[in-house]
Amino acid sequence: MKLEQINTRIELLRDVFAYSLLHNRTLSVGQRICISQERAALLTCREDLNYDYNTKVTPRYIVPNHLDLKVKIIEQKIIETNWIKPKYESPF
Repeated sequence: MKLEQINTRIELLRDVFAYSLLHNRTLSVGQRICISQERAALLTCREDLNYDYNTKVTPRYIVPNHLDLKVKIIEQKIIETNWIKPKYESPF
């Protein structure tokens, strides 16, 4: 994966995770853990790249195919409803 692909995937997984938490818990706890693991692997890849746009890296973990399909379904719901991730406001 190249840097742009990594950044796009991180944003998608972040949005899918947030959408799931705010809308009927469409992902189980285990599925959310898997998504977090992939995000962590992608963040590590991004560090390894050191923002070199021409290098490719492979994440050490990606979600299983059946979960990736669910991610794509939730992505479609996000697109269809024009959902935007709410901004986090600190309670302090």
